[in-house]
Amino acid sequence: MHLIGILLLSLASTAFSAQKCTNPVVRKEWRNHSIEEKKEFIRSIKCMGNKPHRPNLTKTRLTPGVPLVNKSSTHYDDWVYLHVDSNQATHVVSQFFPWHRWYLHAFETDMKNTCGFNGTMPYWDWTLDAHDVYNSPIFESDPEYGLGTWGKEEDDWVVTDGAFANTLRAYPVPHYVRRRFTPQPFVNNLIFPFEYTNKTAFANETFTPEAIEFLVDNFEGDAAAFFAGVDGPRIQGVHNGLHILMGG
Repeated sequence: MHLIGILLLSLASTAFSAQKCTNPVVRKEWRNHSIEEKKEFIRSIKCMGNKPHRPNLTKTRLTPGVPLVNKSSTHYDDWVYLHVDSNQATHVVSQFFPWHRWYLHAFETDMKNTCGFNGTMPYWDWTLDAHDVYNSPIFESDPEYGLGTWGKEEDDWVVTDGAFANTLRAYPVPHYVRRRFTPQPFVNNLIFPFEYTNKTAFANETFTPEAIEFLVDNFEGDAAAFFAGVDGPRIQGVHNGLHILMGG
């Protein structure tokens, strides 16, 4: 579905008005959720992954190189496709943060309407783990409430434990979910058509408490400089750093 279409569909039950929100959702960091809350979130994600693709998803052509819609995919994959298909309109631009806030809210709303999700979307406070990402408690192996640990080379980096062990996803091509710990991911550039400025940099240096505090405190009134700081020189900031630290 096109961006406007999915916005209207996702928020169809919510009337736009000037009224103030009287019951705002409070999001919690992953490790502050109870085991039962983690189980409920994972149950709902799996439910979305067991629902069929919806035929009203269409390619917007906003981003070149995006594959055609996989009609044998799942409803969870539909949301992945929306994110990929809108990439150039929603990344490295001023609407990056507000669009992603909307995207997560719309996804959460869809989980509630489609799968009866009764929780709130969790988040990961990266600064808590910047000193030792590999051993972060967010990567748990429990088959009911764990997000899984790191893949191994002999398994082609596929996540083989946790609640999403050996999970198949549709885009960009059908593949198993992988997680490859790459602390210095800028050595080899397999994504962008340019060389990284500092190839030996460690990705975790981009999301230390000090690095995030600097971003928050030093760009008031200068959105362009703030977004440049988030993405960093030659895309070596916190945004890309976190992606490729985990292999994607």
